[in-house]
Amino acid sequence: MASYEPSPRPLSDLVHDLWSDTSALLQQESRLAQAEMAERLDGTTQDVIVLVAGAVLLFVALIAGAAAAVLGLIALGLSPWISALGVTAVFGGIGLAMVTMPISRLRSRSLVPHRTLASIKETAQWLKGGVTG
Repeated sequence: MASYEPSPRPLSDLVHDLWSDTSALLQQESRLAQAEMAERLDGTTQDVIVLVAGAVLLFVALIAGAAAAVLGLIALGLSPWISALGVTAVFGGIGLAMVTMPISRLRSRSLVPHRTLASIKETAQWLKGGVTG
């Protein structure tokens, strides 16, 4: 049979140590969450920059290129409305492709800090087991 040996340290010291260790663990988990979110936001920021750049280029190209293309098609003998419709379809397709790609990547990227949540759940289970067990 195992014998019980009381701790030479007072209960207040043990509670203080438990509080300090738990506080340090929560601070570490907070730093992990911040690092994980920064990592995820870095990739998202790059996609947003590409999206905005694509939209600006689309706008400039649409105005300048559409005007030139419509005038060129009219000069070739096409009616103005057919020229404008054809140019709109071409520029619209290119712009849609430029905007759709970053949007799909943004939708597929999760901003949830999965590693941190797993660590917090593990800590909660440990605390629960340590307090009740």
